[in-house]
Amino acid sequence: MNFPVKNLLIVFLFFSMPVFADSVQSDFPLVKKGVLDLSETNLDSIERIRLDGEWEFYWNSFLSAEDFKNENIDSKQEFIIVPGSWTYENSYPARGYATFRMHIKGLFKNNIYSLYLPDMVSNYRIWIDGKEFPGNGTVSQVDAESKPQFLPKTVSFETNDSNVEILLHISNYNYRKSGIWRSLYFGKHDSIHTFREMKVILETFLISVLFAISLFHLGIFVYSRKEKSEFLFGLICLSFIVRIMSTGEQLLTSIFPLFSWEILRKMEYIPHYVSAPLLALFLSSLFPEEASKIITRIYVGICLLLGIFIMIFPIRITNYTIWFQQIVLLVGIVYALAMITKAILNKREYSVLIMTAVVIFSLTVINDILYSNQFVQTMYISPLGFIIFIIIQSQMLMRKFIRSFAQRDILVKSRDKFKHASITDSLTGLYNMRFIEQTLSKEIYNSMENDSPLSVIMADVDNFKMYNDTWGHKQGDIVLKKIAHILKSSARDNDSPCRYGGEEFSIILPETYLQEAADVSERIRQRFESAEDADKRMHGITVSIGVAQFVPGESADNLIERADKALYEAKHNGKNRVELAK
Repeated sequence: MNFPVKNLLIVFLFFSMPVFADSVQSDFPLVKKGVLDLSETNLDSIERIRLDGEWEFYWNSFLSAEDFKNENIDSKQEFIIVPGSWTYENSYPARGYATFRMHIKGLFKNNIYSLYLPDMVSNYRIWIDGKEFPGNGTVSQVDAESKPQFLPKTVSFETNDSNVEILLHISNYNYRKSGIWRSLYFGKHDSIHTFREMKVILETFLISVLFAISLFHLGIFVYSRKEKSEFLFGLICLSFIVRIMSTGEQLLTSIFPLFSWEILRKMEYIPHYVSAPLLALFLSSLFPEEASKIITRIYVGICLLLGIFIMIFPIRITNYTIWFQQIVLLVGIVYALAMITKAILNKREYSVLIMTAVVIFSLTVINDILYSNQFVQTMYISPLGFIIFIIIQSQMLMRKFIRSFAQRDILVKSRDKFKHASITDSLTGLYNMRFIEQTLSKEIYNSMENDSPLSVIMADVDNFKMYNDTWGHKQGDIVLKKIAHILKSSARDNDSPCRYGGEEFSIILPETYLQEAADVSERIRQRFESAEDADKRMHGITVSIGVAQFVPGESADNLIERADKALYEAKHNGKNRVELAK
């Protein structure tokens, strides 16, 4: 494998380090009994910290800052672990509403701080020191009036005191989880905003890369319909784009604030009913011998039925089947690993490369499953895993292209070889009659366009039949090769010496007047005549030549015919001579 696995791991760690760096709370205190005490903490060293820990929790109550001045409020007070869902942490039903409250102590007065608020389940209002800031959706104690929305945002505020109160009203009637299910970040204004911007930049980068790659692979399919795997891979990239835009920083909601929350949540499940079956079909197209058609069809069928179910029924119903959807994903991973393992054992090309890609991608999918169920506090990183998958898959594609280009070069060379053979005389190496027919018409056109002269020489070996009968065909072939050599060496680069047929030869001479062609013909005749001195068997073997210049308006056949008549006139007048056409 030319692309080392260790390089892939370096790339993977490079992308995932920022993710996991924020997945572990640093040595800062946690929220305890509703209070984050930073009195003993060096505030200058704080860039951002998580507001994780025990928040005050008031079930089925929307309390204001004024309400907490009432001493009787303590009887309703509970504590809940954040991040977490009140369904899991405090065993309340998912549908309902509650107040969350905490204090931060030990801050600098008159300083500007910021909060990063991820998507909460499913709509909220927020107050900081009694001042309300923009929330998400419409919060209500009544299902019909509640309007869900997922949209991460940042809130900046200035401290009037060393203590700050954060108060949240959260209601949920549409999702299986409830409450603050992601960590809130608190810190310096610039640090928090940079943190949010980096998340948006990362997701935008992933979308841009996936879009470019999808166009590339779909383009390959458009121009080469046989590449089914490229079509499937392009669709997989597009499905991940939709997934990224409907999760994480909720870019679709940021661009289109009125975009339907219900549709966005259905789009969030795209990996379960679109990406998974496409990946199964993609791998099956790569390793058809190892893939089971029955299992693949069953798996794709289950995913399609799942997709139909998600599309038809509302999210408040379908999101309770998330565990089943995740099981389907895990089954797909196991099937893919089994298929590729079999391919490796069968020593299929690219199998090790694809196994590396699938293993890395599978780890990121497992992370997303754990993250969505709040077992880990990282972030959705399957798009990053898919980018690694693409990097590895591109190596496979590159090798395919290199091989394709190599085969193309071989075909081009073979084509050129056959083309050359089709217009070349095998004995003499001169052009053949087919070439004359193709070339002479072009030269006539050029002559008329440029108003330039064009001449043709026709030559025939004298007494060749008698020579063949005396010395045999093998020696006759030597004579033909000799005149071919004389014609080649006498012609210019833009001239075309040809074997017209048998012992008859021709030369096409562009930009040549009749007398110039006659001079060339005479040199050829003299050189052929002098060949007798080198080989006594050539005694009596000479060449007769006819020369004609193109007359505007005449055809190629007529030009050849006039040169041929001049040749036969040379034969009639005693042979071994040059005659000019009239």
